[in-house]
Amino acid sequence: GGMDRPTAGTVVVDGVDLACLDDEALTSLRRDRVGFVFQFFNLLPTLTLAENIALPLLLAGVPGPAGLARAAAAGRRVGIGHRLEHHPARVSGGELQRAAVARALVHRPALVIADEPTGNLDSDNGRQVLSLLRDLNRETGVAVLLATHDRALAAAADRVLRLRDGAEDGGPAAGGPARAQQKKGGGDRLAEAGGPAAGGPAPGGPGPAAEPEARRRPPSAERSSRAPGNRR
Repeated sequence: GGMDRPTAGTVVVDGVDLACLDDEALTSLRRDRVGFVFQFFNLLPTLTLAENIALPLLLAGVPGPAGLARAAAAGRRVGIGHRLEHHPARVSGGELQRAAVARALVHRPALVIADEPTGNLDSDNGRQVLSLLRDLNRETGVAVLLATHDRALAAAADRVLRLRDGAEDGGPAAGGPARAQQKKGGGDRLAEAGGPAAGGPAPGGPGPAAEPEARRRPPSAERSSRAPGNRR
């Protein structure tokens, strides 16, 4: 998303080297060419789902009625057409994340960055959101970069990069099939490149990205943190 500058190498999004852009150009790229899906939805509580979905279009200068019409179409596409006039507090977690996916795609970006998009959902809703991302990748060609600790989720990707201590692990899964990643132990963070669907990244889309290794407490530390008086 261009929030940080790389200390080495290059980051290219939709054919543009981010190192060549100033702050204003980076802001425009994030607004126009990148969509974000967050673990905790990040929807504005005072806006309806339709208004939340339309927010990127408003920032891009699309007039209100035209933006709401596009937001309604995006909401119907992700299966929440009947909830568009509701506020976030009135809908389920799965519906909130569907709205977040619609918001990330309404401005037709080249890249969607999804950070643990199923981490705050139950397993059924998590599978539905993953299936939705796969379908949208196939239908629109948008590249999806998905960061996750969940190896089952990573197995749905076309390509998996495993990161350890801030660097790409050179194991057999790097650049290879997602299922190879499941053979490795540990609590590493996985970054899926190219989107969780057949067909890989959109033409001219970005290369792999990196995420930090997950920090997990050892079982012994977890046990010691429990107060003895709480045992039953």
